[in-house]
Amino acid sequence: MRFRTGTLHIQKLAHPYGRATSSSCLLCHQPDSQIHMLSGCQNASNQNMVTERHNIASKLIIKILTKVNCRRLKNNTDRAHDSFQDPPGPH
Repeated sequence: MRFRTGTLHIQKLAHPYGRATSSSCLLCHQPDSQIHMLSGCQNASNQNMVTERHNIASKLIIKILTKVNCRRLKNNTDRAHDSFQDPPGPH
């Protein structure tokens, strides 16, 4: 959310206000930016966070798609079952 609002703490934004000693990334010493922080930094610890965030997002997408597919399957099964039932009335 902070990325979308432009409030993600990065050295590049903190440096002009004296809240950082440099505008470079603390982990890899490359020019810092929001994109760099979220997916561009090649430092191993940051790459692990990026990979973990990606894996969490993938699992959530799979979970949602599985729920949607299960509902569709259930609805289709219910419709098929209803069409094979005897019509109401005396037998």
